[in-house]
Amino acid sequence: MIVKLPKKDIIALIYITVLTAVALWYGFTSVPSPEKQRDMTYDQTRMNNINAIQLAIDDYYTQNTILPAHLDDLPTNSFVSAKDLMDPQTKQPYEYTKLSETEYNVCATFATDSTEQKDTKRNMYYSDFDKLNHPQGNYCFPKNVVPNSSIDLENDISRPRGSDSAEQSTGSNGVG
Repeated sequence: MIVKLPKKDIIALIYITVLTAVALWYGFTSVPSPEKQRDMTYDQTRMNNINAIQLAIDDYYTQNTILPAHLDDLPTNSFVSAKDLMDPQTKQPYEYTKLSETEYNVCATFATDSTEQKDTKRNMYYSDFDKLNHPQGNYCFPKNVVPNSSIDLENDISRPRGSDSAEQSTGSNGVG
């Protein structure tokens, strides 16, 4: 026996069916596949490693006034560990090229294009440095270290402000 439904029930069923279809479509299209999610995680680790490497290179330059010849020359410290020097997926070292006395590149091969990632996801994992975009494939981040200007800390810190040799020889009131 077929029961005839009232018109308002038919409209409600159609409405619920359409909402369910839209929700399913949104769920399948907005959530990345497990493979894509894994690739994004590897790329996030690559960006974190490159950031650590650049900090370590900057620190090395500050300590030695030259860029390291190779990434292996970097001391493992609070900036970089031995595993930070290797790609998390391939376990191969990152590319490092010294371009001049103060310029260098650090390169990595990325599995995803960062511009295709949703901003909310990127903001959760990436620091301001890491928000630099990278394409899928091999990409190099150029960096230029800024040489420190020499500062005479002994004269700048130990002497009170406003004092100089003329003031010291004539007394505190300036009369000699």
